[in-house]
Amino acid sequence: MAKKIIMIILAFFVFIDILFIYLILTTTPITLKRTRFTYEYGETINTDPSYYFNANDHVLMNVQMNLTNILTEVGIYQASATYYDTVFDFEVEVIDTVKPKFILKQVEYEVILNEKIYAEDLLVEIEDLSETKIHFINEETNEKFDYKVYNEVGSYIERIIVEDVYGNQ
Repeated sequence: MAKKIIMIILAFFVFIDILFIYLILTTTPITLKRTRFTYEYGETINTDPSYYFNANDHVLMNVQMNLTNILTEVGIYQASATYYDTVFDFEVEVIDTVKPKFILKQVEYEVILNEKIYAEDLLVEIEDLSETKIHFINEETNEKFDYKVYNEVGSYIERIIVEDVYGNQ
């Protein structure tokens, strides 16, 4: 009877050892935090593996980042990282959600009848990381115009839109 109990206890410990060895060999000590990382246009792309992975410092020291396909333009780019023989693929998305900022030359203008007034001539400075276009806009129809011509004497309130290539206004 004592031999059976010893054999059962020994078999139990052998089973536990095999289970631990299996878990150690099949469990990766590193995981991606997510599959897509988003950056604002103009922001520096982080190259630190700890930003992308959950792992301890010793594991992170052995991660080789591959961010060579990432451009600083708006878009979705493929990236990867290697930890020994395991390759982790993920995406980096560069977006532009920042509205252009601008300064008007002045608030009130006196114009000559039938003279073209260009919207871009009314601004001193535009601050945006991408190319911009400047328009007058008709609030009723939402039509955009590069210039306006005033055929009648009077006071007018105009709306100017500064829009970057990514649609931020």
